[in-house]
Amino acid sequence: MGDEIGQVIALQFGLLGALIYAPLKRKSEARLKARIQDVDAQPTGSQLAAGEHDIRAAVSEIESSALEPASAFGGYGRHFGRWILQLRGQKPMTLQLESEADMRCALEAIPLAVPLHLNHVAWDAARKKFTKTT
Repeated sequence: MGDEIGQVIALQFGLLGALIYAPLKRKSEARLKARIQDVDAQPTGSQLAAGEHDIRAAVSEIESSALEPASAFGGYGRHFGRWILQLRGQKPMTLQLESEADMRCALEAIPLAVPLHLNHVAWDAARKKFTKTT
């Protein structure tokens, strides 16, 4: 039960609702805290295989890499740029960089880590955004 829904239900029943809601909320918070501790105790690498769309690849598996400015048509929500990554034997993947800090970090870090990388983007101070380079 979502916290907001529980609060609304508790308010509808006054003191009785509050008496019922309080222990349920404590129990829910304790379960969440236990789950967080369980996940934190596991090695980071084990979490990579947990999601269907999570990837883990060695640098030697990268066929090509390019950093592009944000899509003109918006893509999947607000973003500042895209990283087009192609692993050997797979279709290219497009990863959106959703903050300016992510984009700046990618501009600095990816070329150092990936030898086959092309930057097709630069910061345009006049326009205050990342734009395509020629």
